[in-house]
Amino acid sequence: MEYLDFSSVITTIRKYISDAHSMNQIDMMYQLFVSFLNSEESQDFDFDNGLVCRWFNGQAKISPRITGYYMDNHKRNQLAADMHRNV
Repeated sequence: MEYLDFSSVITTIRKYISDAHSMNQIDMMYQLFVSFLNSEESQDFDFDNGLVCRWFNGQAKISPRITGYYMDNHKRNQLAADMHRNV
């Protein structure tokens, strides 16, 4: 049985990104969470390579600052639009 968590979703997305658009994990996070990163809430936020790797592997949960930001319906729609446009 598969779980619907960040790791399983991002693994599925990465399967369908063509080789011409391949990007490393950090670059993908910047593209995926661009709305959050452009907001005031992320002023002192930066991605740690080791932590991002654990997010991708399912060993750690996404930062509560990121998930808290996208709890608002409007911001959730921004995430969907960013994912569609950038990833």
